[in-house]
Amino acid sequence: MAKSLHSENPCVLTQASVHELLDKEAKFGMTNIVMYRGFQEKIEQLKRRITKFLIELKDQGKVIAAYDACLVHEFQYIHPRN
Repeated sequence: MAKSLHSENPCVLTQASVHELLDKEAKFGMTNIVMYRGFQEKIEQLKRRITKFLIELKDQGKVIAAYDACLVHEFQYIHPRN
């Protein structure tokens, strides 16, 4: 496991995985404020869409059998209650 000196504190060693993660963040634009502008509004819109969808399922007599927060656009539900 390769290590290097911390860029701001030479008394601390940094694992290679830290540099890999920082590189990935830079690649995806996570070091630029532009990526984060409007983030709250996007999350609020997503929350409203999910809530509306869940209410529609409930109104149809369906129930949620599984929900994956990482894949919020995918819901798994079972057939109407008998």
